[in-house]
Amino acid sequence: MSYNIVNGKAVPVIVDIGRRGSGVYYAMINLNDTNGVKIRYTSGVSVAGMTRMDVSGINRGLAFNLGSTAQDPSILDCLKNVHEYGSYNFTVAQGNTGLAPEMGSVSGIAIVREMDGYNLNKMMVIAVDYNNCTWTNYFDKGTWMQWSKQLNYVPLWIGSSKMNQPVTLNKPASGYKRYAAIYQTSNGNGMFAVGDGKTIIINCFNNGNGAAAATTFYEAQLIFPTITTARLSVNGANSLAVPNGASNGTPTMSTSPGDITIKEIWGMM
Repeated sequence: MSYNIVNGKAVPVIVDIGRRGSGVYYAMINLNDTNGVKIRYTSGVSVAGMTRMDVSGINRGLAFNLGSTAQDPSILDCLKNVHEYGSYNFTVAQGNTGLAPEMGSVSGIAIVREMDGYNLNKMMVIAVDYNNCTWTNYFDKGTWMQWSKQLNYVPLWIGSSKMNQPVTLNKPASGYKRYAAIYQTSNGNGMFAVGDGKTIIINCFNNGNGAAAATTFYEAQLIFPTITTARLSVNGANSLAVPNGASNGTPTMSTSPGDITIKEIWGMM
């Protein structure tokens, strides 16, 4: 006999323990349930763990709090062994064997999407680490899809400028690990460049439109003179071409300024 909290009141429950294969299952039956018997299944935890309340006095169900020692199980192993529909909260220390090596300590939630009897078929997982990076994973019939890091960025500036003079950012360029820019060439090609520091080097080329054997090399350098401004310190294009119809013609080179237009600037986690 144990107790559960229903609508703020302690309600007697009968707890039954059974075994199926290598798993141990706990059934919890609320004695005053007017809508039919409620049974909860799980494995690998104590009955007290199933019925524990949070600070508000509500039973939220299972949660996992794992470290990174050899004695701490993988969070992915814990999650794939749940035996009940619902959501599962978790907090896991950096270095746990169930995390990707690049992940810091994380807090997250796992949502069961499909069960086969008491066995998990499908689960969606989302977690945020202490670097404010978002990670997702998915379990599908016995296989984890691997952790995937989402593109976490903050728009610092949006517009359209050749930035031959400093522009004022909408948010300061401070506190980010990387910076990125979306830009467009004079031929209309839209591209993306990333810098590890506060300088973004832009190098790209265009193979022409087929009317001539030609290639244009674009070069630009986006810098941040202050944490609230940005400009292009270099912005130009070098074109290398052979005249139309010339099988052995002499290549010619020309240089033009200001061929890069910045469309967006991002700070990246």
